[in-house]
Amino acid sequence: VTIAERGGDSPVIVSEYANDGHQLTLKNFRNLVICGKKNSSIEVDPRYSFCLNFIDCENCKVENLTIGHTEGGYCDGGVIGVTGGHHIDISNCDLYGCGTYGIVARETNTLTVRRSNIHDCTYGIMELYSSFAVTFEDCDFFSNREYELITNRGCQNTSFSRCRFFANWTDAPLFTSDEDITLYSCEIYHPIIG
Repeated sequence: VTIAERGGDSPVIVSEYANDGHQLTLKNFRNLVICGKKNSSIEVDPRYSFCLNFIDCENCKVENLTIGHTEGGYCDGGVIGVTGGHHIDISNCDLYGCGTYGIVARETNTLTVRRSNIHDCTYGIMELYSSFAVTFEDCDFFSNREYELITNRGCQNTSFSRCRFFANWTDAPLFTSDEDITLYSCEIYHPIIG
């Protein structure tokens, strides 16, 4: 959990310090839509922050945006963080690194990512913890590096449909999971390990 602690009912926007700058945290929002027009983007300078961080939000959408960091970071931060969310939808987005991971979700119920890219992340594609019904449809994951690319711990009903994994480089597995992950009509081009 970040400095913006969980709890309360009122929607709050918090600019919180995150190691080398501030990150935007949206807390307790319902039915929020963040939609870009044409070539809209959200770019942040702090390397160790999330570009967008959601805490306990419900029925929220992020659409038609390019989101990422201007400079590479390590150890902390990512592109989109979701903690305690319900029914979060990300569609037609280009999430690029220099953040450690494209998506980090914790205790989230029904996170859906459609027609989006996650690329150039410095630690991996995503980390999913204690979540339910995380779905990726028609997404591309490429040019990510370093450690296990997808960590799925304590998550049930994680699925990928018509997704492509390619041009990632790491000596670690593509998936690290303690639960089943379902893949439908996906293409995987991953280096052979060992």
